[in-house]
Amino acid sequence: MEASKEKLAYGEVSTMERNGIGILIYDTKDEAGTRVIFLVKDGKAVMIEHPGFKKNITELSAYLEKQDFSVVSKLVSYHAAGASFLPDAEVCMTESARAYNDDGVGAQLVEDFASIYGFTFDDDLVRPDRILPAGETEIAGIRLEIVPVAEAFEIVIPEANAVYMHMLGHDSHSIVFGVEGAESEVRRLQGYLDRGIDLFLSSHHDPEGREDVDVKIAYLNDLKEIAATCRTCEQFASKVLMKYNGYDGKNFVEMSSWFFFDLEREGRLDTSVVIRFYARGQLELLRV
Repeated sequence: MEASKEKLAYGEVSTMERNGIGILIYDTKDEAGTRVIFLVKDGKAVMIEHPGFKKNITELSAYLEKQDFSVVSKLVSYHAAGASFLPDAEVCMTESARAYNDDGVGAQLVEDFASIYGFTFDDDLVRPDRILPAGETEIAGIRLEIVPVAEAFEIVIPEANAVYMHMLGHDSHSIVFGVEGAESEVRRLQGYLDRGIDLFLSSHHDPEGREDVDVKIAYLNDLKEIAATCRTCEQFASKVLMKYNGYDGKNFVEMSSWFFFDLEREGRLDTSVVIRFYARGQLELLRV
């Protein structure tokens, strides 16, 4: 997965080519570690996810003006803030993503970002011009497969033998929604491996390969085994952090612990409340 890199004032652009599909990834270096992905073919491009901070919107807009392709569509799954970016491009979502970003957890998180970062964050949400059904579609001449998930959607890119998922990271913790959530993610990851996919893109990590996904699957299975040896959230978080002390995203471990215990065993917490509570706490720490 060799890629050329270009540092900008705020973020960094990585580019690679896979079977005639250009892949451009803008790492915003923002407070959420967001990546914006472009798929390019024959002078047209599809964008995956949005930049939310105004400095990144300005920088990326200026960068794109110098490129030899035009962005015709935006596939917005989890990152709907930043409507001032490429406002004329078609916005595509699944129904699940529309609900997530209109009045679900996604909309709540945008409110929290705006309350913390004020005018530096573009909290204007994009609205879908087109609702995508599950299955194969073609946008800007690129064949795609839309895979709806509980909150939004994933995207298979057959021509590049690649898939986009929201949160991966072989060396990063991520939000895991208890035993069922871990098992669901393992099934999806293994399913992509079984299809022969060898490039895994995400909006919070650099591109990864099959060996990285094997590591992630082992991690998810291990979380279930660790949970089986614990009686409390605190025990679980402590054991996970001790075993994986070199991983990024330590705040996600405590969040995940609530799902493995309170939600799994007692059913007394609302998923959106937990995510919003911990996201807000992390934002406060970042601001300080």
